[in-house]
Amino acid sequence: MRLQGLHAQSFTTEMLEMFRGRFAGGHGVCPLIGSPEDVAAEIERFHDAGFGGMTLSFVDYVGELEYFAQEVLPRLERLGVRQPR
Repeated sequence: MRLQGLHAQSFTTEMLEMFRGRFAGGHGVCPLIGSPEDVAAEIERFHDAGFGGMTLSFVDYVGELEYFAQEVLPRLERLGVRQPR
């Protein structure tokens, strides 16, 4: 972040503070944190903005992927964001 702040004149101090966690998570990630309803709603916002897909990662991939598949994917299908398989 210090290096970014020294060389990126397009970022305000406030913007750099807002993005501090995002840069630490992978240089600009958009964290999806919350209940399955919260995560599905945030993914729906990306869909509504015109995104055709997303790449996701998990802190504990093995432990979280199944939960995501069981809890979030059905919600996305009900929202019309994801096609049923």
